[in-house]
Order: sequence, then C-alpha cells, then structure tokens
Amino acid sequence: RDVERSRGLGDVYKRQSPNITVHKSMSLIKLYKISPVGVIGCLCSGIFVGGFYSLGAIYANLIGLDVQMTSLFMFFGVLGGLLIQFPLGRLSDRMDRRFLMMWIAGILFFIAPWVHFFVSDGVWQLCTGALLLGCGTFILYPLSVSHVNDLIEDDDRVNAAGMLILLQSLGMIFGPVAISYFMQHFGAISLSLIHISEPTRPLYIS
Repeated sequence: RDVERSRGLGDVYKRQSPNITVHKSMSLIKLYKISPVGVIGCLCSGIFVGGFYSLGAIYANLIGLDVQMTSLFMFFGVLGGLLIQFPLGRLSDRMDRRFLMMWIAGILFFIAPWVHFFVSDGVWQLCTGALLLGCGTFILYPLSVSHVNDLIEDDDRVNAAGMLILLQSLGMIFGPVAISYFMQHFGAISLSLIHISEPTRPLYIS
C-alpha cells in the first residue's frame, strides 16, 4: 500500500501546474458595461454593510433601545445575514438573480421603516425585524458577484473579483460617513431611508 501511495504522489507531482500568468485586463467601465446591476449592487452592499456595522449600535441607541436590546439587534442582524446565504444562494442558481434582487429590495423597502417604528415594542418585534433586515443587508453582495460571474469569461474572473471587492470596500468607507452626516442632521430615520432607497438603484439600472 505504501508503494501505491508513493506512486500516486508521484503522479500528482508530475502534473503540470496551471498557468496563472495568462489573464485579461478589465477596466471598471468595461465591467460596468457587462453588468451594471452587479457593479452598483456591490457598491450599495458596501454602504449597507458598512452602515450596519459602524452605525447599527448608534442607531439602536437613538431609537431608544437599551444595551441589552441593542446587543440583540446587532446579533440577529448578523445572524440573518448568515442564515440566508445558503438557501438564497441555491435559489439564485435556479432563477434570474436580478429577479431575486428585486425581492430583496422589496423586503428592505418594507422592513426598514417597520424596524424603525416598531422594533422597540417588544423583543419578538426586535428579533424578527433585525433578522429580516440582516437577510436583506448581507445577501446583496454575493448575489451581485454571482450575477457578474454569470456574464464574464473565466480569464476575467480574477480582475473582476478584485474590482467588486474594491467597490464594496469603497461603499463601506464612504457610506457610514454619509449616513452619519444625515443621521446627525435628520435623525436616526436616515439609516432606514438609505435601506429603502439604495436597493432600487441596481434594479432601475437593469
């Protein structure tokens, strides 16, 4: 058996390594022309995720939640984003991802104001609202990336992935800054209004 194993390892070593130096250059403009929905979706995803992580606790405090309720709000928001990945990922492989993103936008459109006005009424309202809000917030990026990968060639995937990550990072950097400005001048409801307006942009472009 040891001899057979050593032969098997020898076969592995003899295999030719893939040529990773061959790739195509892709600009952001070209990527946008291929998939404007994916590009804008990744940018909006960064705004959502960055706003939630950076300002979620501040938002909860502004609407009157105590420390315990704020912890539950953040926990169930992240939990919702975790639980939704697998089932929605499997579902998106069987249908148009843009159609699924439309439903996500609809969920955020109705859940965001509901969370703002009714989340402080009880623990169940808080947990349910935060869970659904997390589902819509954290699923937008993987859906956008998957949609882009459906439309590009294999040689473009590395460059496209780097640009999509960069777009989300830019959203996570500048999104919280803009949202905090609006929250300072117009109140905590600004975070809810961002969740209402931003998801409709990729769908409008499509």
